[in-house]
Amino acid sequence: MVGIVVTVGTGGNVALGAAAGFGTYQVWSTADDVTAELSGGESSADGHLSLVGAAIEGFQGDLSGAEIKMAAVDTVVDGISSFTAAGSIVIMGKASTFLAARGLPYVASRLPGGLAPRIGLGGLQVAPASLSSDAMAAIAIQNTKNSLALRMVSTMGGLTGNQGVASAGHMMNTGFQLGASGALTTREGAEILGHELRNQAFYMVAAPFTGAVAGRFSPTIRTQALIGGVSNFAIEEGRAYVIDGRHLNAL
Repeated sequence: MVGIVVTVGTGGNVALGAAAGFGTYQVWSTADDVTAELSGGESSADGHLSLVGAAIEGFQGDLSGAEIKMAAVDTVVDGISSFTAAGSIVIMGKASTFLAARGLPYVASRLPGGLAPRIGLGGLQVAPASLSSDAMAAIAIQNTKNSLALRMVSTMGGLTGNQGVASAGHMMNTGFQLGASGALTTREGAEILGHELRNQAFYMVAAPFTGAVAGRFSPTIRTQALIGGVSNFAIEEGRAYVIDGRHLNAL
């Protein structure tokens, strides 16, 4: 969440957003490691080890090869998660802006006379490709105010792009963790990878539908938060039933 906020707050700077996200992961992991050390336990007892935790173990002379590998794996996983979280937000914004400012308005302008207004795409401004990102975004906002259909399609595209990046990052992390543990080429590893692939495919299929619903209603924070909560629950319930053959509240 911190990485996403920083990405948005810096105008889409993926590097800064990823760095903030990575730092947040490390802070929480470090807090766990320090707590474990102060209580007389091992930093790596929970199966995770921060860079600071590894340094503490090394200073004490207790850092093993397995713990070095654990810290390295956690660092890579945190890095991938942070980068894809920041990147997915930028892709969502760029995809939705392009569709609202250039893509769909251009298509609408090429439709036979009278058809565009009848399908809710009349009177849209096609943004020149030479415009700055801010000017492009301004036209996208105005177009979405004038066309509900455009708002729905641009939101569909944005959320689908967002989910695509997030799913790619999740699969990279899953594959890396399996490879690091030596399970990637095993039958169990193939089953885990296949299961995660099916999960992410389900999320990809659901993304445009979620986008259409989000675009249909008022873009106020309260409304979108409610839609987000309901849709997330519905998606997870659907995934559990379709992929795992159970309901969300069943073990």
